[in-house]
Amino acid sequence: QLGVVPDGFLVLFVGSRFRTKGLDRALRAIAGLPTELKQKCRLVVVGEDKKRFYQRLASSLGLGERVAFVGAQTHMSSYYFSANLLLHPPYVESAGAVLLEAMVCGLPVLTTANCGFAPHIVAADAGMVCSLPFDQQQLDQFLAEMLVSDKKSLWRRNGISYCERVDLYGLIDEAVRVVVARAEKNRKLK
Repeated sequence: QLGVVPDGFLVLFVGSRFRTKGLDRALRAIAGLPTELKQKCRLVVVGEDKKRFYQRLASSLGLGERVAFVGAQTHMSSYYFSANLLLHPPYVESAGAVLLEAMVCGLPVLTTANCGFAPHIVAADAGMVCSLPFDQQQLDQFLAEMLVSDKKSLWRRNGISYCERVDLYGLIDEAVRVVVARAEKNRKLK
């Protein structure tokens, strides 16, 4: 159904507000793959937003048939379990619950350091995190490395194990505390 060849790679992008979530970065990362990898790769975009700009960008990058926009989905687990990797390179992301959802399902994650829950990917060793300031070449390189890495099974196991040990529901409360504390600090600086 998702159009992936048997030895191919399904890269998952999840999120509405495509601009904020970095869909353009994800498309460029797929386009930046070495030809052999790119030919085996399919990006599935789950989420609601205006997609015309991103469809045109995908087409201009030579990815037309390699990108599927499937809209919002109610049963995300089938996507998480079908994919090889979650690609989440947001411009702004205070939390990023999608990272935790992926880890719970054993899906390796590639994200950026400005994503609030990115430290959990590092702590779990459940994927890779691009440093700041954002560098498209680093994202492209990490994506290529992750797709062919021998660590994929380890990242899967590590993500699941981490989620079994850590209070994921408490992370949302912790994120709220961090944001409120930062807002109060900013207010005092004014």
